[in-house]
Amino acid sequence: MREAASGVIEIRYRGRLMRWSEIPAPTPKPRVAATGAGTGSSPLSRPSGDHPWRRGYLERQQRAAELARA
Repeated sequence: MREAASGVIEIRYRGRLMRWSEIPAPTPKPRVAATGAGTGSSPLSRPSGDHPWRRGYLERQQRAAELARA
């Protein structure tokens, strides 16, 4: 890629001048405000503090073993 002092840009590949056109920048997406009370379907919702995902790996494995024995 070369840019002349006049601002003209030319792109060459293996010595051949290539045709090109500038593409516009993407438009930014508007940010969605988070709502206070969610139903859990929102991508912004997180599991509660006592959710099993919050427990450690060993605790989950012990619980799974206890349920398997029962």
